[in-house]
Amino acid sequence: MARHGHRTHAADTDDLAGIDLGVDPAAASVASQYRFLNDVPEGPDNDAAPAGRRFGTRRARAWLAAGTAVVVTAAATTAILTRPGPSRRDISLRVPKAVTATTTNPAGAVPPKLDASVRALWPVPFMLGGAAGILSVDPQRGTITRAVTTHSPTPEVSNRNGEVVVVTDGRQQLLVDTTGAKPTLSRRGETFIAGLVRGQFWATGAGKVTAIYGTMGTFRLPHDYEALAQAAGFDPSTPPAESGYLLHNTALQTLAFWRPDSPDSPRALPGHRQKIVAVRSDRVAWIGTDCGELRCALHVTDVRSGLDVTIGFPFPTIANGQPASLDTLGRFSPDGRYVAALVPDPAAPSGRLTLFDLQTGTARSVLELSTAPAVGPGSSTGLPFDWSPNSKALVALNRDTSGHTRLDRIEASSGLVRVSRGTVPPSSSLVTIGTPPSNRAAPWLHRTRPLLGEQTGLVLAQLENSNTLERLDLDTGGVDRLLLGQPDVVPQTSDAAGAPSLLPLRGGALLVHGFDAWWVPPQGRLRRIATAVAMVPENSDRAWLVEPANGSTFSLVPVDGTTGATGTPVKTFVRPEAAVSKGFVEVLPPTIDHPTTIDVVDPHTHARVGIGAHTTTNLALLAAAGDVVVWSGDCTTTNDPSLCGVRITNVVSGVTQHHDNWAARELKLAPDGHAVLYVPTAGEGAGVPGLFDFTTGRSTPLPGGNGIGGFAWGRNGWVFYATDGSLGAWRPGLTGPRLVAGATLLLENAVGF
Repeated sequence: MARHGHRTHAADTDDLAGIDLGVDPAAASVASQYRFLNDVPEGPDNDAAPAGRRFGTRRARAWLAAGTAVVVTAAATTAILTRPGPSRRDISLRVPKAVTATTTNPAGAVPPKLDASVRALWPVPFMLGGAAGILSVDPQRGTITRAVTTHSPTPEVSNRNGEVVVVTDGRQQLLVDTTGAKPTLSRRGETFIAGLVRGQFWATGAGKVTAIYGTMGTFRLPHDYEALAQAAGFDPSTPPAESGYLLHNTALQTLAFWRPDSPDSPRALPGHRQKIVAVRSDRVAWIGTDCGELRCALHVTDVRSGLDVTIGFPFPTIANGQPASLDTLGRFSPDGRYVAALVPDPAAPSGRLTLFDLQTGTARSVLELSTAPAVGPGSSTGLPFDWSPNSKALVALNRDTSGHTRLDRIEASSGLVRVSRGTVPPSSSLVTIGTPPSNRAAPWLHRTRPLLGEQTGLVLAQLENSNTLERLDLDTGGVDRLLLGQPDVVPQTSDAAGAPSLLPLRGGALLVHGFDAWWVPPQGRLRRIATAVAMVPENSDRAWLVEPANGSTFSLVPVDGTTGATGTPVKTFVRPEAAVSKGFVEVLPPTIDHPTTIDVVDPHTHARVGIGAHTTTNLALLAAAGDVVVWSGDCTTTNDPSLCGVRITNVVSGVTQHHDNWAARELKLAPDGHAVLYVPTAGEGAGVPGLFDFTTGRSTPLPGGNGIGGFAWGRNGWVFYATDGSLGAWRPGLTGPRLVAGATLLLENAVGF
C-alpha cells in the first residue's frame, strides 16, 4: 500500500519489465515503463465498459491469471497485463494503431486533407476534440487522422505535455501519446496532471497521486487535499524526484505546496479561492472570494515565494448580479509570462479570450469566441485555444458567418488577429502538440501596481445590494465584501428605517443600514457606532446621525469625520435634511399662505435664515455642505423643480448663483462643499460633465466623461465618473482620466474616501 508522504516499495507492486505482450516489439518495449498504476475496478462483467478496461473483472481474471491476453478491436490493441495468481493489479493498456484520414465517425467524416490557409496560419501540429471526435492534425503534411476511439458524443482534449495529450471521454480520461511510442492509457475517476519532464503525467484521485510513464511511484496525499500539478516548489531547477505538488484543500478552499519527502505539513499559499483558472509548475492563477461588482481580479500566486499579485479583468464581468468571471478557464503560456483565459460574456452566449500579461500587470480582451467555457457538473476542462510552443502566439477555434469552425491566430505581443479562410472539422477544444513542460522559471512577478498609477490612499466603497458592502483599495487592488446583518434591536419609534446609504468623510465613511449606523474604515472591520434612521452631511470633518424620534423631538448625534467617534447629541423639533457651516438645513412643507421653504437654523440661537425667500413657487433642496445650499425653484415650464435649473446660495456671503442649464438630477456636491459635479443640458458643452469650483468660479469639463451613470467624490479632489472605456478617475491638474479597468461602480451608491 502507498504510505502518506512515501513512495510505494517495488515489492508491493507489479513489475512489468520483461513481460511478453504478444504484440509488436514497439508495444512490448513500453511495458517496463508502467509501474504503480491504479487497480482495475472489481465488479461483474460489463460489456459496455470502455475498450482497454473491459477485461478488468473477476471472470476475466480467472482465465487471464496465468499470463497475458491481447484483444484487438477496430481502433486499438488492448493489452491486459496480469501476474500469475490472485491479483488486484491487472492493468489495461490501449495501443493506438494507424487510422487513415478517411475513417468515419457517427459525428461526421474526417476530411481527406487540411485546407492550405489553415496550414499556413498555424504550422504547429495540434489535436482537436468535439463533435467530430478526437482528431490529430499535422499541418506540415496536411493530414487529419483520428487519434483515438471515444464513446462520448463530444470528447474533449483537455491537457498536454510535449507529445502526450489528455482526452476527456465522458467520465474517463485517456492518455494518448501522439508519437505512438507509448500505448493509450485510460482512467476512470482520476485526473491526469502534467509532470515536470516532457511527456510525463501523474494520475490523481482517491487521495493519492501516481506516476505514469515512469517509475517514481505512488504518494498518499494529506487529508482533504487534491493534487493540481507537479510543482517545482522553491527552486524550478529542482530534479523531479525532489519536487513537490501544488495542492488544493477541498474543505478550506485554499492552496498549498507539499513535498512528499518532507515531514512538514503542506505550506499554505495566500488567499481563499473560488475558481482555479490555470496551473503550471511554479504558479497558479485563480479567482478568489474578493471577486465582486466593484472589481474582479485574477490572482496569480508564485509557488516558490508565496507572492500573490492581482490583475483586474479589463471589462465588467457581472451577469444578473453574479460574477460571470467565476466560470473563467485558461492556460499559462509555456514561458509563464501570460495567462490566456476564456471569460464568459455576461451579455452573450460566447466568451472573451483575454490575455493577462504578468510582466506588465495589465490585461486586454483580444477576441470574442463563439464558445463560452463549459461549466456545471460533469463539464470538461477542454478549451478552444492553446499556445504556440514558443509562447509568441495563440490559436483559437471560432465560427465563421456560416457556422463552420475556423482557426484564429492571435499574436501575444500586439494582439493582432489573423483568420483562416478554410475550416476544420466541428470541434470545441484544441491543444498544441509539442508544448514543452513548465520546468523553467517564469519571469519574476511584479507586485500589484496602484490602480490609479500612483499611491493615493483612496478606497472606493459601494452598496452592492441591501445586505452587502464592497470596498476596493485603489493602491493594492484588494476587494472586501462585507455582509450586513439585521439590527440586533429594533427601536420603538414611528420612524421607518431608511434605505441603506453611504456618506464619505475624511477618514472613512458613514453607513446607515436599517436602524444601525456603522463606521467604515479604509481597512478592517466595520464598527457599529449608534442607532439611527438617517444621516445628515455637513462637511468632510463632521456629519450627524438622526436617532429615532422620541415624541416631538429629534436627537442629532455628531460624528467625527476622521475617527468615527460620536459626540454629545443636539435636540431639534424638526428633522433636518442637511447641515452647513451656519446650522441645520430644514425644508418646511407648504401651507395655505406660503409655498415650500428652505431655512438654515442655528442650533444654538434658533435663528432662521430663509433660502430663496422671494420665490413664489415650491423649492426643492438638492444638496448642502460646507458653506453652500444647492436648490431648485422658480419653475415656469414644468411642475418638476428638479428640471428647472440649479441655484447655489452661499450661506456666509448670502450670494445666490443661477445655473439654468444644469440638470438638477445629474448633480453631486463635494462632501466639503467646495465644488459640484454637474451635466449641462443646453448650450456649449451640453451633455459633457464638468466640475464647478465655488472658490475660483471656474468650470472644468471632466476629460473623457460621457455624462452617464452619475458621479462619486473621493478625497483630495479625486472624482470618479463613467467614460466610454471604463470607470474614470480624475483630479484637477491631470490632463486626462486614470482608467480603472474592469471596475463596475454603481455611482449613485458609491463613495470614495
